[in-house]
Amino acid sequence: MIHEHVNLLNMKETEILDQAVNTFMLITGADLKITASEDSKTNSDAHLQLKFRGKQQDFYAEVKNEIRSFQLPKIIQQSQDTNSNWLLLAQYIPSTIKSELKDQRINYLEASGNCYIETKDFYFYINDRKVTETRLVKEGKLWNPTGLKVLLALLADKGLLNANYRTIAAAAGVALGNVGPLLAELKEEGFLLKGDNTKNGAQFLDNEQLLENRWIELYSSILKPKIRMGHFRRMHENENWQKIHNEHIIWGGENAGALLTAQLQPEQFTIYTRLDKITLMRAQKLIPDPNGNVEVLNQFWSDGLQQIQQHRNVVPPIMAYAELATSIDSRNQEIAERIKNQYLI
Repeated sequence: MIHEHVNLLNMKETEILDQAVNTFMLITGADLKITASEDSKTNSDAHLQLKFRGKQQDFYAEVKNEIRSFQLPKIIQQSQDTNSNWLLLAQYIPSTIKSELKDQRINYLEASGNCYIETKDFYFYINDRKVTETRLVKEGKLWNPTGLKVLLALLADKGLLNANYRTIAAAAGVALGNVGPLLAELKEEGFLLKGDNTKNGAQFLDNEQLLENRWIELYSSILKPKIRMGHFRRMHENENWQKIHNEHIIWGGENAGALLTAQLQPEQFTIYTRLDKITLMRAQKLIPDPNGNVEVLNQFWSDGLQQIQQHRNVVPPIMAYAELATSIDSRNQEIAERIKNQYLI
């Protein structure tokens, strides 16, 4: 049994490893087995050996429940720092992250059998297997797109914690009926407390750093894909972006990093707007291009919430941090840390 080799992994990771290995063998007919357990010298969770059609390859395996975008920089760096063959195993990997891993030639294997494994002797690429519905721990609505919108509003304006539900809903850009259940869930998870010694028992956030980290972790994979309009290129690419008429746009990503720290020259441009796509294209002279360096997203939060930000034409700092910290560009990660130290701590 696989379990006897991996007694240092937790039960969930053991199940993931077991399922991934067995599903891969069933689909491909290849022989994939565990040859050693956790190895502190290589920081691996297990050693695997792949045999197929007379060829053999050994891998160091890392096992995770789910891969999030904020983990990508570390995974890519690890792969660049070692000449060894690593295989990343997970219960679930979002499609955008799988594409990035493949682009970076980092081997991965999902429990469902989806994989990208490329060596000098092997090439396996499977991307059509359905992910099991039990891939995630059951969570409430707090961590779905609507919940993340409300959390952004609360984190960007602490005064909303004691506002009425209608005000919170308007600031977050969600339906009024969502607010009560979401606040109840926030309390249930220990993030929202009522002060006994505060005036009128005002509410306040507890474990705020953990809440921020969770929001940052989920923004790129859960909420951002839902609000993305698309990618474009600028008609006049040499135009100074800071001189662009920006009455109806808010800068995010590298542009936000540049404006918040004055330490970055953007190469990728991120725009949040309430304008529809056609109006924005005409106003900003944008041309649809899936490979373009201009990303456009819907501004879901209210203009009122935006107006209380220190930089009114820049997304709330936690959003700028989330976008830059999950970038694979080390320079962006440095700028993210500057934003964190200056605006979030």
